[in-house]
Amino acid sequence: NNTANQLANPWFWGGLAYGGFSTYKSFVAFDMCNPWYWTNVKGVRISTQMLDINPATENLFRGRLAYENSFISAAKRATPLAKVATKLSYVGLIIPVAHTIIAGEFNVEDTTDFVFAAVAFIPAVGWVISGLYVVVDTISVLTTEEKIYTHVKRLPDRMTMMWVELNQGIKNWINSMCFGVYGIPNL
Repeated sequence: NNTANQLANPWFWGGLAYGGFSTYKSFVAFDMCNPWYWTNVKGVRISTQMLDINPATENLFRGRLAYENSFISAAKRATPLAKVATKLSYVGLIIPVAHTIIAGEFNVEDTTDFVFAAVAFIPAVGWVISGLYVVVDTISVLTTEEKIYTHVKRLPDRMTMMWVELNQGIKNWINSMCFGVYGIPNL
């Protein structure tokens, strides 16, 4: 059973662990402090606009110094999490390279894993893309016993086959509805 082999494969679990944990830590760090808001110690999100000039009064917002200190505190709390996520992203780059070296051959699946691990270094958007890849790839391996790359590689052939079947179905329908009903010979 291929699924049992995948579940026993340490590369599978290592990739899942680093990908899931790294993405989670990245989002937690991003939620604590980012360019649009930060989360204070009580868990309340505060807009970074509070650090700017109030457009209504053209003065600084009241209590700006407290907001600034809260923002700095959030950034300090987020930094260790971001560092852990970054180190895990480096692990994500090492796993496919090590797998290629140990296997003794270059394969496109490991390259795909490497590219999506590298995408994780792009804040926010890269975390989402990389995290989704890890989740979709894991679901693909557990349900179909193949990595997502294998499905994508076969997609053009499947699309061509579906197109041929659709054309044949339309031709059969036209022949049966139009030509068969009105006594016109089939094409």
